[in-house]
Amino acid sequence: MPKPTKNPKIKKDFFEWSINERKDGCLQASTYVAGVGRIRRSLGTKDWDKALEDLTELDRHEAEEHGLAPKFEGRHRLGAVTIEYGWQAFLDDRDRGQVQGGVSPTTLKRYRAVRAHHEAFAKKKGITEWQQFGRKEFVAFGKEREKVAEPRTVFFELNLVKGVNLWLVHEEMLPEQLRLRVNLPKPKGTSTYCYSKQEISAMVRQCEANENLEWLRLVILGLTHTGMRISELAALRWSDIDFDSNHIHVVDERSRSRKKTTGPVRTTKGKRSRSIPMHPGLKEVLRPLREQAGGYVFKAQKGGRLRPRVVLEVFIREVITPLSSTFPTPKGEIGFQDGRLHSFRHAFCSHALSGGAGVGEVQDWLGHADSKMVEHYRHLRDDEAQQRMNSLSFMADDSVSAAS
Repeated sequence: MPKPTKNPKIKKDFFEWSINERKDGCLQASTYVAGVGRIRRSLGTKDWDKALEDLTELDRHEAEEHGLAPKFEGRHRLGAVTIEYGWQAFLDDRDRGQVQGGVSPTTLKRYRAVRAHHEAFAKKKGITEWQQFGRKEFVAFGKEREKVAEPRTVFFELNLVKGVNLWLVHEEMLPEQLRLRVNLPKPKGTSTYCYSKQEISAMVRQCEANENLEWLRLVILGLTHTGMRISELAALRWSDIDFDSNHIHVVDERSRSRKKTTGPVRTTKGKRSRSIPMHPGLKEVLRPLREQAGGYVFKAQKGGRLRPRVVLEVFIREVITPLSSTFPTPKGEIGFQDGRLHSFRHAFCSHALSGGAGVGEVQDWLGHADSKMVEHYRHLRDDEAQQRMNSLSFMADDSVSAAS
């Protein structure tokens, strides 16, 4: 707007303001506050249009300061969103229920862990507001996380921080110019250890030698022959197993009626149900157990529900640690001692592909819409390709000589 001929009086939600130009050309707003008197605040600009935009914010800020409006706890100063408030607002939005587009409790738990890492970094660097967290700080945060976390974990955390920043921009808590524009190449391959067939057999025998680990033996066999995640295996019910058609159904119940759901709502990471053909070896193990009166297929030692964290702790203590000397891990490399429950999923993928299963089949069994893990093992453990290479000839005399 053109410069007004007189100092205008502008009525806002809480006060009536006068704007005048100081000697240095900057615009200043003033108003009268009952019990305080006249206050003057610089608008920090010489542009009248920008001054009028900021006046609304100033009006609200002064009302908060003088007890005429509730304070917005996410602001340290005018227009500033604190790191803590931005995260809390984002998590509150994501915790609105999955039907409304929110995330699962498990995902929310992962988000909170990333929040803790990000807030710790910000505190160490003296960063209190999202307005202070730009590209340089984003890169520094990533470099610090790379020192202690795996590439895929860092990729996830950085993408989430970018997501919070973008959400704050969309919610108009941050201006568009503060949007983080950083491209993150997705890490290729995997650092998760993949068990060999010999290692899996040794683990089963380790459990067979201790009658108190029979339940864990069944868990290992279940993970080995289905490629399921431990959370999916722990939630598997006898009603999910069709012995006639030889299929195991991994169900996602988030869209089912509560009245038709027994126990906690079961979900899958891919947000959809899938079916896995039942391996004859697993069928032979499960068939004698199906006489149990309903409920969950795989149970803890005393018959209760499997708790993934407890299963992992027992697995490391009773299986991985005792067998680590049998399958030593070279120094500085990822080996058997680094194997975990999720390693069975990778082993399933690897051995299924090397055994002749198609990429599309394995993707369906694992529940991946686009599985980079499948591609990784298709190239890394393609035994048939190696056999074909061994049968090929590239020289006239079919021999390779090396200089001595």
